[in-house]
Amino acid sequence: MVTPLDEKKEDRTVNPDMVQVMLTNGRDVTNKPAWMVFGKETLTFDGYFKVSANESQYNYNVRKCKIVYFPEDNTITVMEPAIPNSGMTQGCLIRRHRIPHPGRANGFYELLDFNIGKTVEFYGKVFRITGVDCYTRDVLRKMGLDVPENQTQPRDPYFEYRAKTGLESNAETTSGKSKKYKDVDLEGKVLSFKAYWDDRQSAEGLLHFMEVHYFLLDDTMAIMEMGEDDKMTMFLQRQRIPKVFSMYSYNIDRPFHSVA
Repeated sequence: MVTPLDEKKEDRTVNPDMVQVMLTNGRDVTNKPAWMVFGKETLTFDGYFKVSANESQYNYNVRKCKIVYFPEDNTITVMEPAIPNSGMTQGCLIRRHRIPHPGRANGFYELLDFNIGKTVEFYGKVFRITGVDCYTRDVLRKMGLDVPENQTQPRDPYFEYRAKTGLESNAETTSGKSKKYKDVDLEGKVLSFKAYWDDRQSAEGLLHFMEVHYFLLDDTMAIMEMGEDDKMTMFLQRQRIPKVFSMYSYNIDRPFHSVA
């Protein structure tokens, strides 16, 4: 038996708080289905969240994203735009569905939870909303909502570090990879190698077990050391490493390690 189309669609009515907001703006949507009131509207909010980073120069990364809200059924999706040389896999972070609100028993996020300056928590990640596009601002204002001015998003310490150390400007010019592999998507591609450093000839020296991570995107490397409890700790932070290194001088034009 085929279920009729009108029975398949769940007639969620407009949230009572939203009814009052729209009523003050001269529009009565009491007991009306949300899909009938909002149609196929999609509202887009700019935001970001922070994730911890095990680096000596910075201890967190700023991940910027788009929060897309669908008023017709209170569903949400979160997208992270791809940023070149980020070294992270980006795209759809949260697929479209109703997201439970951690502060409401059996409750979900709704339209009034979203506005500039507010924070929302999706599955343990805290997102701060910093802006909206012109279309979303216009729709919210027509609904009777006050929308503050867009805020400036913080810079990612990782990219500030790259700019300060010259990694950003030299990622393409000093690496032959950009020409040889220009048609290959290297975003998030990392090669891992098992290694060891035998320092037992030194006084109180030890045999160190390592993991060498090689980031194909920009020819940077990071080295992790395995402790006695199998816990990995940072031995050498992610950077480009010269093939010949002198502790007394550093020349940015000298050859670096690469996969070529």
